[in-house]
Amino acid sequence: MHFTIFNKDFRKVKGIFFNQLLIASIFLAIAPALVIFILSYSNYNSALENQAKSQNIFMVEQYNKNIEDSLSKLINETNRLLLNENINTFDLSMSKLYFNPSETNIFLSIYNSLMEEQRVLYETVDSIYLYYPKINLVISNYGYYEKNAFYDTDIIKTLDTDNTPKFDYYIINRKINYPENYSMTNRYLGNVLTVIRPMPFSINKAFLVLNIKEDVFLHINNTDKNMTDIFLITDEKGNEVFSSIKLKDKYDYDVRSSILKSIPNIWQSGFFINNDESDLTVFYSEPNKYGLRTVMLLPNNYIYTNIDSLKLLIIAIFAFTMACSLIVSYIISQKLYGPLGHLLSNIIIKKSNTANIIKNRNEFSLIEKEYTSITEQNLQFSQKLSANLPLLKELFFKNILDGKSIDIESINKRADFLEITNIKDATSFTVYVLLVENTINVLDTDNILQLHYLKEAINTVIKNELKYENIEVLYISADDDMVILVSWDEETDNKQFIPERIDLALKNQIAANIYIGVGITVNDITALKYSYSTAINSIHYVGINDTSNIAYADHCQYTVLKPDHIISKYKKQLLLDILNCDYDNSIATFNKMVNEILTQNILYECFQEAIIQLLNDILRFIETNGIPVISIDKNLYKEIMNIKTVKDVINWTINQLNEIIYYISNHKTDHHSVLAIDIVNYIHANYDKNINLETTADHFSLSRQCFSKIFSQEVGKSFNDYLNAVRLEVSIKYLKESDMSVKDISEKVGFGSSQYYIKLFKNKYGITPAQYRDKINYSYTVSVAKPYDKIAQSSSKDVT
Repeated sequence: MHFTIFNKDFRKVKGIFFNQLLIASIFLAIAPALVIFILSYSNYNSALENQAKSQNIFMVEQYNKNIEDSLSKLINETNRLLLNENINTFDLSMSKLYFNPSETNIFLSIYNSLMEEQRVLYETVDSIYLYYPKINLVISNYGYYEKNAFYDTDIIKTLDTDNTPKFDYYIINRKINYPENYSMTNRYLGNVLTVIRPMPFSINKAFLVLNIKEDVFLHINNTDKNMTDIFLITDEKGNEVFSSIKLKDKYDYDVRSSILKSIPNIWQSGFFINNDESDLTVFYSEPNKYGLRTVMLLPNNYIYTNIDSLKLLIIAIFAFTMACSLIVSYIISQKLYGPLGHLLSNIIIKKSNTANIIKNRNEFSLIEKEYTSITEQNLQFSQKLSANLPLLKELFFKNILDGKSIDIESINKRADFLEITNIKDATSFTVYVLLVENTINVLDTDNILQLHYLKEAINTVIKNELKYENIEVLYISADDDMVILVSWDEETDNKQFIPERIDLALKNQIAANIYIGVGITVNDITALKYSYSTAINSIHYVGINDTSNIAYADHCQYTVLKPDHIISKYKKQLLLDILNCDYDNSIATFNKMVNEILTQNILYECFQEAIIQLLNDILRFIETNGIPVISIDKNLYKEIMNIKTVKDVINWTINQLNEIIYYISNHKTDHHSVLAIDIVNYIHANYDKNINLETTADHFSLSRQCFSKIFSQEVGKSFNDYLNAVRLEVSIKYLKESDMSVKDISEKVGFGSSQYYIKLFKNKYGITPAQYRDKINYSYTVSVAKPYDKIAQSSSKDVT
């Protein structure tokens, strides 16, 4: 029994001895090869070093040139704005813009130009401003503001100083300090590169401001993305403009600032070894035309020697060493183990058993503790991941819909990590946009929680109804009034009837009307942005042409024509109905106009602009007719831009018309008094012209019946009687003070016929104009002044 145990231990110890001896032999044999390699590798040629440094300088110069080209391309893209006639001639403040409808069209054209420019450059440009310092107005792709209400106060202070250039451009690196109440999506944007361009042809000396994202430095032509991890971008004053996240993690701000301050203030490229960080070599380019300089940081122990020539030698020495080590270790282990066998057995068996047992127990205890700790960490990580998995999935799809994720390989990896199934093999992708009806009323009451709970309920109903694993509902990161549904599959037919099923389920289970826009199906997940944009466009007109709440993007074709001719056709009648406080006819006329507009299949944006123009014309018309509109003045543009569908715009506009008519009815008496004064003044200014009841009523945009009724109520006599009284009054002056004939006087005061003038004169004063002149010439007393004085007093009293 003891012999068996001994033989087993003997073989074990023999194997251990052989392994240890082999390892020792390999280390001893490799030592010469390492010495040769280190000597060859460390003694590199100085010419190769200089060549490598020249290559690095060329690299930073080329990268800096690429930055210059990219910025030039961006700036040149905005040159069309510098030549835009509307932008250069715009000269109306916000307070005056409301009273100038024609200028409103120009303003909307400017706003659309900025929106279009930002859409083209959205990957690198965050926002575009137009600042008019003389009229204190800022127009951006996010809206328009008075100077004091603009969120980017720092840029306004910069533009108001005398340091801004009169020509060319001015570039600054900064971080926009957004106010706490600012809610746009770009409030979390990092540093931006701001380009300020004076408008050379602007009558108001306007400025064009371009805020460029830091991402512009990450997409420099075909530059390797890994190269950006060793580059810094500085301005002409040595301030850091851009550095990668990896570079910021590796070197803190003080180290980077110290390195940038050490760069010589010269207009040429070069390199130096940093005195503070001795393990770094700093390569820098000359400044480009925008004053930007590229800096590259490399460790000093960077090896420039080409080791290709040493590969075969190293492989040969290593193979020879391995062979020798195997032979020597085998011979020594066979020949020398016999004499040492008993000694090794005693050491291993008798003296080491107890120590090995204790050691193994201690190692097992440590392993058990480490295993328990790792298991707990994994459990905590899994719990956190599970809790945030819905939000992470939403952000994954939201980035794709926004066009931020275009690398199919990284998309598939993230999908696997987030446990999104079947997306790799899918060949059909569709986006559905769900819009809650009348959310503008919910948002006006600040009841956002109610809308959030409603969206959660919609999410639950959709998942319970479809029971389809290849869908994702986005409702946390979507807009306040929207829910986005993304579906994918290997077959297009598998997604049939999805919107119909959702619509039916929501109607049965939720007391809210939901609109559904179905985007165009795409074959690539990276093209989901297109499907999303078509779904948004289609939902604007849902529920208009038929009773369905579902709109398919492939059925929608709209034009950019403006419906000005249709509005002009109905506007006069609508204005008269509103002024007469005729609510039913006003709404009927408005509905006729809208129905005819919708037959033209115009874009939703054009429809919004048409409604804004119509309301501005109505308010201007009301004020022209003597009714102050300060109490019903609203920011109509911002309100209507928050409405997502034509149906809601129509309902909203009808409510506005109702408020306007109600306001006019409450101010009708005062309005009629002011209007009567204006009419009387108009008669006294134009009595000698061919005016009558019809032309004067048309001048004041009133119907004949309404005009006659208002005038007679306020003045106390009919329009024709008052007009004839004024003309007769002036004719008496001519009869007294001139030698003009009766016929000439009748034409001078506005009577078309001298016979009609004589008839009116005799009916009023009892004698003809000629008899009146004869009696004056012969100093007879004629009692004609008193009737006229009564007329004048009566007219003055009526007007007052």
